[in-house]
Amino acid sequence: MSITDRLTALRSHFGLSQKAMAGRLGIAGNTWQRYELSNEPPNSSVLAKLAADGIDTHWLLTGEGAMLHKRNAASGGFSDLPPSRLADDEMGGGGFVRIPHLRIRTTEDGLRIDDLSLEGALAFKRDWLRTAFGTEPDILLTAEMEGEAMEPTLRDGDLLLVDTSRPRLRGDGIYAFRVQDMLAIRRLQMKLDGSVVISSDNPTAGPTENFNAEDASALNIVGRAIWAGGRF
Repeated sequence: MSITDRLTALRSHFGLSQKAMAGRLGIAGNTWQRYELSNEPPNSSVLAKLAADGIDTHWLLTGEGAMLHKRNAASGGFSDLPPSRLADDEMGGGGFVRIPHLRIRTTEDGLRIDDLSLEGALAFKRDWLRTAFGTEPDILLTAEMEGEAMEPTLRDGDLLLVDTSRPRLRGDGIYAFRVQDMLAIRRLQMKLDGSVVISSDNPTAGPTENFNAEDASALNIVGRAIWAGGRF
């Protein structure tokens, strides 16, 4: 299998057109097409983004091994975060685990960093996570609601437990996704034609946005919110 075949295979894995794949990676529309047509390997920046999407770049460059990181292949879900960074930190006694918190920050050079940290992380009962949500802690993270867009459902400062393993846009719900240098938390609704409606629960927060099927497939989704807690 040539690198062209592997590039085509990984794009098919995401179910994207060449244009949508370029949009997902933040590159010019014809750049991905050139990669596939010229049997040319992506540059280091694109390789880093593919690795963050769960692609084994050693496989991409050499053909050795499998397309997906082992954990991504098993979970079959969101691929926007490197699996190795979804740390499961077992606490001493009581069966509690701390779930890492996702922060998005920008450096002085304008580089966006997705920072998963255990600093200030909440502890959850492992058995409760399994019973309540049927999930393991290593595919979870927490994120903070910012602003009033989701009131009264969510308030500014509420903490969300986000499941990163569920297949992309598996039903309507509240999702966390990246928009430029921000982490947005909004309600997403999938329509029968594959398009997606993004809305706020607060009617004063702004208009509903509609994405056609191709644009929706390139949404940079982190995961689906399965629990929220906040101040009284």
